[in-house]
Amino acid sequence: MKVLLTFLICLLPLCSAAADIDLIAGRYLYAQYELTTAQGKKRGMQELGVRRIELEIRADSKIIMAVTHLDGSVTTTTASISEVTVSGNTGHWIAHWPTMDYSVRSDFEFDSDSLSYTIKFDLPWDTARYGWSEHATLVRQK
Repeated sequence: MKVLLTFLICLLPLCSAAADIDLIAGRYLYAQYELTTAQGKKRGMQELGVRRIELEIRADSKIIMAVTHLDGSVTTTTASISEVTVSGNTGHWIAHWPTMDYSVRSDFEFDSDSLSYTIKFDLPWDTARYGWSEHATLVRQK
């Protein structure tokens, strides 16, 4: 009985996270993207050499990002989501991207047609990104 109870206690948060990710799972196209430096300088996709960004949030806790650069080349990156929490139409996910040494929290809002997120890089030891933020609005592809 104790083993069954322990199993259920461990399983319930996983079921909740799976249900939460189902609310935002899908394919999205970036409608707006802005990177803000610690000095307040804002850069959009064009300034970063990007023509198009597609994002797929999968129910198996993976995020696949495909970036089409101005020269036509495409870079695809996959992140692993370790946590998703949704309350109403807002929430956050924590994901680990292979190009980073730590997991990143994205706070988001969503509806049936779009998803917007903000990331704040607030770890002082990450001298390359400290004080920067990223904001994007994505349109769900149907």
